[in-house]
Amino acid sequence: VEQRAEAMSPAPAHEPVHRRPGLRPSGARVVRWRVEDGAFQCATLNVPMDYLRPAGEKIGLAMIRLVARDRAHRIGSLLTDPGGPGASGIAFVEAASRQRLDAYRDRFDIVGFDPRGAGKSRPVRCLDAAGTERFLELDQVPDDAVERQALIDAGKQYAVACQAHAGMLLAHLAAETVALDMEEMRMALGDRALTYIGLSYGSLLGETYAEMFPARVRAIDLDGVVDSNLGLDGFIHDQAVAYDEELNRFLARCTSGACTYNADGRGRQTLLALTAAIDLHPMAVGSRSIGPGGLAYAVAEGITSPTSWDSLSDALTRADRGDGSGILDFFDAYAQRRPDGTYS
Repeated sequence: VEQRAEAMSPAPAHEPVHRRPGLRPSGARVVRWRVEDGAFQCATLNVPMDYLRPAGEKIGLAMIRLVARDRAHRIGSLLTDPGGPGASGIAFVEAASRQRLDAYRDRFDIVGFDPRGAGKSRPVRCLDAAGTERFLELDQVPDDAVERQALIDAGKQYAVACQAHAGMLLAHLAAETVALDMEEMRMALGDRALTYIGLSYGSLLGETYAEMFPARVRAIDLDGVVDSNLGLDGFIHDQAVAYDEELNRFLARCTSGACTYNADGRGRQTLLALTAAIDLHPMAVGSRSIGPGGLAYAVAEGITSPTSWDSLSDALTRADRGDGSGILDFFDAYAQRRPDGTYS
């Protein structure tokens, strides 16, 4: 199926706000859809790697679509992004089509995409599986100069590995560039204006698109607003505060008797004690182990959604007794580690 863009509506009275002079969509207007498994259709849209050089090297953006059930009353396309950064929009649509997004399927074509540098859209692979495992197990809260230097060295090595594998692409993965990709997709899909749902980091993509193309927004639904002026340090601080508040909510629920972990009201102290013990001696789980980094990521994964709190309570309770299997499951979910030891 070949779909071309409709005639564009009259130009807005003001030019879109661009963060860097000269950034403009290239006007890729054609998407050829092929039927995949069941009701899903897939396509690849070729866009410039560098929008300042639109005639140069191209990147293929992998897309997926579920067509609207009520074609007679179809409104248009609903573009989605699950965040990450770098999470697969294709996997999101495949998994959420019968759940979170199902309510929109009568009137919208549900469209997902793998952002540039991720999934099936020229992914950046910085480390192999073993290197990724070592990197994620690093203690993010160094206790001494040796641990601090190990963290700094690992960060430098990670950056060098990313540059070696990604080359020029590494300079073209920012939110403003993905927003340009979204504008290319809107035009290629034939929608006069964008309808979009963004989750987590996908919220920042929606905000950036609205800033750059205010006259092209039909409706944008964001699950969290990100202050793009914070800078990296400010963003990390705010995220840490938010995680800590969510941890407090999790512990308070357990104190009320809804779960077992914090029944005595000392859950935070118990968690800190477990962290200190694992910092000294990583907890063995079969042929693997859990270090302080793994525990931190596991808890972050578990507190993000209240639907996981009962499972997190059970995992932490078992970890206090020396069984870290539940913690390892949460870590694997956070890191997107497959059963064969590779990372998606």
